[in-house]
Amino acid sequence: MARNAVRMARNAVRMARNAYICIDKYNLGYNAAHYVDPNLETTNYVMDKGAHHVILSALLYSVGYDRYGEQLDILASMSGKNHVKQAAIIKQAGRRFPKCVIDIGGGRGELAAIMQEVCGSDVTVLDPSAGSAETTARTAETWFGRPIRHVRRPAGDIWRISQGKRPDCIILCESIEHISRQELDVVINGICGPCRMVIVNHIDFWPIRKHAWPAWNHVRTVDESVYDELCSKADHVVFRRGSHLILEFI
Repeated sequence: MARNAVRMARNAVRMARNAYICIDKYNLGYNAAHYVDPNLETTNYVMDKGAHHVILSALLYSVGYDRYGEQLDILASMSGKNHVKQAAIIKQAGRRFPKCVIDIGGGRGELAAIMQEVCGSDVTVLDPSAGSAETTARTAETWFGRPIRHVRRPAGDIWRISQGKRPDCIILCESIEHISRQELDVVINGICGPCRMVIVNHIDFWPIRKHAWPAWNHVRTVDESVYDELCSKADHVVFRRGSHLILEFI
């Protein structure tokens, strides 16, 4: 029975990892050329199934799931489904629905589009990439027909562009390594009032090692010391494992 339980758990994880947003299937015409600009400090590169899987995981953390293990059945149920069905599943499964969301390094806008559809939230994509602005607009038009606010500015400008609204959810999905320490300090230090911060990368639960994410477009290395510092500034660490980090600010 123990072996069967282990086998079932492994199958659940495998199915969850196949729960990706079907970009190519719906032929949105995205390609790497939209993202190639070495002068940018903040860009969200979401190019593979692993990253698509982590978008869905970030969405579930944002709607109230406090542990990755709690997500497995839901992620498995989204396997191979399109964005409309995935949004419906997340909406039904949601435990909390943030009203004001800022997606830092929002890339092509997939996460923002589903979040807006699920929560009816005021969602802003904050990403300085021209490719991000273009493809977020295309995602908004093609997926749900609702515009997504995109601000082509770096993360450090978050409080200048917030229009007086205080986010109750800030998401960094595949983007923390593209943001300088100074900019991240601005983000953290400006949080006022209840807010959940969700940080995830598709390396999932492998131990974070210094220089684990080396690339030409990375402005910093990310290791456990970075997460230690972030945790020290939060009122509550909801979940921390590998590259997955959920912080609460009161």
